[in-house]
Amino acid sequence: MSTYSVHVTGALIEWDEYGNYSPNGWQVDHAFPKNKLKENGIKEENWDDIVDLRPFNSANNDLKNDNFPIYIRAVYYDVHADKNVVDGKTNYIVNREVQKNIQKHYQLPLYLFGDRNIIATLPRKKY
Repeated sequence: MSTYSVHVTGALIEWDEYGNYSPNGWQVDHAFPKNKLKENGIKEENWDDIVDLRPFNSANNDLKNDNFPIYIRAVYYDVHADKNVVDGKTNYIVNREVQKNIQKHYQLPLYLFGDRNIIATLPRKKY
């Protein structure tokens, strides 16, 4: 029996689908992308710290790529359809507490974490 979970962007992941690029597949994501860690002189042996890691739907991880702190989600779980459906337009921002923990842990300059006021300018979904 598979175990399912909804991750931070609202997409369903199936724990048995780790490493698979399937509708419910997932990967371990670096909230602060590895390329940005490298660009900022963080040694590779320090990249995989729990403070920066999270389970992430594979399609969302591909679309997120090196975007930080704002990225666009690829899919989300639609409760009526009972499956992940394509989105590709909704902006997400890495949780401020996660950003703060990453910045503090890696001792990164604050400018890498974007304009805090941008959240107010992101398009809002109407329900």
